[in-house]
Amino acid sequence: MTETGRAEEIRREEGLREELAGRKSAETYGVNYLIEAGAGAGKTYILTNRIINQLLTGKARPEELAAITFTEKATQQMVDEIDKRLLKQLDEAAAAHGEESAEAGRIRALIDSIDQMQI
Repeated sequence: MTETGRAEEIRREEGLREELAGRKSAETYGVNYLIEAGAGAGKTYILTNRIINQLLTGKARPEELAAITFTEKATQQMVDEIDKRLLKQLDEAAAAHGEESAEAGRIRALIDSIDQMQI
């Protein structure tokens, strides 16, 4: 493969990752995806980002989300990363708007209901 062809392949893959994670357009939230790839390709990363983006934008509630992983380890990694990222968002919302702000309360409610997701 030529260097130009490889660069184009990388751009297409990056674009797909952005779309799958839901960062390119809110329209992708209404689309279901099946992600099938080899070990280390970033499946758990993509699923985790997509879930977090859907929760934070209000496009989905925890009880509306389901994700299937191949291993218990991937499941635990996903849950831990979602929890960690939501806690970070809570800290940022509290610092920017105050502990009792509506935004902090919304994120706190997401954290409290994270066990309603089906992973």
